[in-house]
Amino acid sequence: MNLSQTVTVLALAVSAFLSSNGLAQRGIAEKDLAIALPMESKLLVPMKYAIKAENKAIFPSEWFATLHADYQQTSAGEVLETESPYEDWHIVSARVVPCQPLGQNPKQNINELCWPEVRVVWQAIQRKTILHSIYMEASADDRAIHASYPVDPSLVLSLAEAVEARSYLEEIAKGVREQATFAQLPASRMDRFQTLRNRVSKVLLQDLLALRQLPASSYNAIGLRPESMDSDASEKAFAKAWEGFLQKYARSNALRGLTSFSLPEGREPAHLDEWIFLSYEAKDGRIKQMPIELISPQTNEVLFSSSHSQRGSMARDDDKFYESANLQSLRANVLLFVNDRRNLLPVLADRTKTLVPNTSCASCHKLNDERFDFHNLSYLENRELTVSPRVVRDVELDLAWLATHAL
Repeated sequence: MNLSQTVTVLALAVSAFLSSNGLAQRGIAEKDLAIALPMESKLLVPMKYAIKAENKAIFPSEWFATLHADYQQTSAGEVLETESPYEDWHIVSARVVPCQPLGQNPKQNINELCWPEVRVVWQAIQRKTILHSIYMEASADDRAIHASYPVDPSLVLSLAEAVEARSYLEEIAKGVREQATFAQLPASRMDRFQTLRNRVSKVLLQDLLALRQLPASSYNAIGLRPESMDSDASEKAFAKAWEGFLQKYARSNALRGLTSFSLPEGREPAHLDEWIFLSYEAKDGRIKQMPIELISPQTNEVLFSSSHSQRGSMARDDDKFYESANLQSLRANVLLFVNDRRNLLPVLADRTKTLVPNTSCASCHKLNDERFDFHNLSYLENRELTVSPRVVRDVELDLAWLATHAL
């Protein structure tokens, strides 16, 4: 066998390896599923970064203007203009979820009624700044934006298959809304849904593995992306590959949900002790306010409904919760009182017990030991990356899902 033939055989072997079953066995690890970047890096993707397929910014200025206008109606006021303008915002982290639950409560077969998703976290980064009389190379403002992108079936499947997959997703969405115990589609449709879903998830994870620039052992345990702490060459190679990943998976037309939280003006979290949350749904590249509902994890009953805005503090949640006729039911899944913290933290941190629709915005962000650190996978000022217990448990469950699904 000559050199050319040898190279061809090796290339085919590598291709077969990358397309074979057993992604879990091939070493998908924590730093693959939770991508965190140092805020000091000059290679962070900014909001103005262009998605070529759409010829528009990855985070269009009109989305930012909507958030700014809505924050102006709260105690946050003009913070997106005075402290965190558009040009300061960058992607600091992301979560890649092999199969994000589609249900409204944990009983709705969340390991199978699920779909792959990419979630991106934005923060405003101040560089070479002085805060609390301390010089900082970089500091993150105490606010963030979370963008959710369920993977578009057409990125992987044929046109007919993508239409088919969307029909299953619509049927599941209807079922989980209407039936608290909805667990599956009719058998043949369920099997077909799982087949298509697994194909989409497999390609997403293969693309995720392709981001790696270092040995597999570098990606164990949640923390900063290892390339960012290696050579300039590996950091730049990762940054280029990461941009390619975003070009594929973070198009504005794929966005389905957008949430944000912010401290009022002043950059004093412990002193100000107030965080405002905003919620939006997205379709066809546009965002609009989405009312925030809290759904019973047992019955699917809507226990609480509010506008698209809520607020919370270290000790309390939104004032409207305390006026609700469902206060006692809410107390089982919302951190309304400090004395409930010990019992509720394990419940709120575990999606097998509490899904996002089952609790409040503030409760999801109050799981850290430092009470005024509301971050889940992002930064508070110049401190080290915050990784909340919810993120740790989610990644653990994602790896367990991969171990039981042959992709």
